[in-house]
Amino acid sequence: MPPFSDLDHFWYWLAGGIVLMIAEFFAPGVILLWLGIAAAATGIVLIFLPNLVIELQGTIFAVLAVVSIIVGRLVYRNRKATTDHPTLNRRTEQYVGQVFTLTADPIDRRASVKVGDSVWNVMLQGTVDARAGAHVKVVGSDGALLLVEPVSQA
Repeated sequence: MPPFSDLDHFWYWLAGGIVLMIAEFFAPGVILLWLGIAAAATGIVLIFLPNLVIELQGTIFAVLAVVSIIVGRLVYRNRKATTDHPTLNRRTEQYVGQVFTLTADPIDRRASVKVGDSVWNVMLQGTVDARAGAHVKVVGSDGALLLVEPVSQA
C-alpha cells in the first residue's frame, strides 16, 4: 500500500506544516513559517478533496508555498521596526548635535575629541580656526569619523 493512500492523509500535511512552523523557532529566517503555512493549507484542502493524487497534492503545496512566500515578503517589507533607541548600533549618529572639546590642534582639518572614556577622530567642517580646547558640535559622520563644526563663542 503506497503512502497517502488512505483518506486520512491530510494529517501528514498538517503535521508537516506544524513541524515546519516549530522549526522556525530553531532556525529563524521566516521562510519555514511560510512553507509550514503552505503545508497546513494543503492539508486543509485535502480535508475537502480527500481523493487527490500525490502529484496534485505536491503541485498544490508548491503553488501555495510560492504564494505564501510572496505574501510574507510583502507583509514584512512594509513593516517598520519601531524602537526607543533608533541609533543603538550606529554610534556616530548618537553624537550628532552634541558639543565636545577638541583635545588636540587640528592638522589638515583633522583632530580628536574625548567622548566619555574614549577618543574619537573628527574632521572640521567649514573654517579651520579652531584650536585644542575649542568647543565643536557634531554635525554628521563618515564611517567612524565625526564631522564637526566650531561652536561660536558668544
